[in-house]
This record gives sequence, C-alpha cells and structure tokens, in this order.
Amino acid sequence: MGVAPLPPLRVRSTARGQLRVMSVILAVVASIVWMWGRASHWLITPELWPLVGVAVFGIGVLGVRIAIPSTLNLDAQGLTWRVAGWPTRRIRWAEIERFGVVPPRPPLIDPLIGYSYRPGLRPGAAMRASWTGYDATLSSGWDMEPAALVQTLEKYRSAAR
Repeated sequence: MGVAPLPPLRVRSTARGQLRVMSVILAVVASIVWMWGRASHWLITPELWPLVGVAVFGIGVLGVRIAIPSTLNLDAQGLTWRVAGWPTRRIRWAEIERFGVVPPRPPLIDPLIGYSYRPGLRPGAAMRASWTGYDATLSSGWDMEPAALVQTLEKYRSAAR
C-alpha cells in the first residue's frame, strides 16, 4: 500500500500582511519620486511630487493587492504562486532542494520564506543567495506563521518524492 497524497491546500495573504509589504514598497517609490523631482527643474513644486507619487501609485496598487490577495496553491506536483498584477509562477517540488525562513533585516520588516533550487536547475539563482541564503523568496504576509508555512511546504515537498 502506498502513502495517500496530501490534499490540495490554498494559503492566502492577509490584508495586514499586504499593508506591511506595501508600506516598504511605497517608501521606496516615494524616495525615487522625490529624488527625480529634485533633479527636474521643470517641476513647479518638487516637494509635492513624492506625495503625489505615493498617493497615485500606492492607493491603486494597495487597493488591488487587498482586493485580490496573493495565493499559494499546494498540490502533489508543486506550488503555484499568484500575486495580483504579476504572472502566475508554478514551481515543481522536484525543482526545490529546501525551504526556510529568512529573518527580517532592513529594509525588510517581516520574515520571508526562502527556497533553494536543486543544483544545476537555475544557474543565475545562486547570485541572490548571498543576501538571503536562498536562491529565491516568497513574499511575506501569509495567513500562516512563517515557520508553520515552511513546515507545510517541506511536508508537501517530501510527500512528492
């Protein structure tokens, strides 16, 4: 008798988590808009452009991110990661060597979920590992604690072997 496959599971992002993620993104965008506004002489009041950029960009993106939460769909073959406004990514369990929690450090305010590919599958991924210790990361703000999510991901990955 074989082991029964794990049932499909959907993990959703939380509105609180999305607010925290977007606050960091909005701060970066505001800084870029402010620097651009200071360098451009044709702007009448460059001091106002960061506020305009944050308001226009931030409200729209934040609204979409909250209205359409990110999802991780786990099944016997792999995970599917969907983020509003970005292409859906499908990652097979056979491609992944390990998952882990990336502790927060500036500019991050929440821990991320890191994953490393099996050697030789993604040649360029190793460059990113120098900052997080993993080849790639999933965003933060899920409806599971990071450590519990890593355990769940590892359980599905192990069951697929």
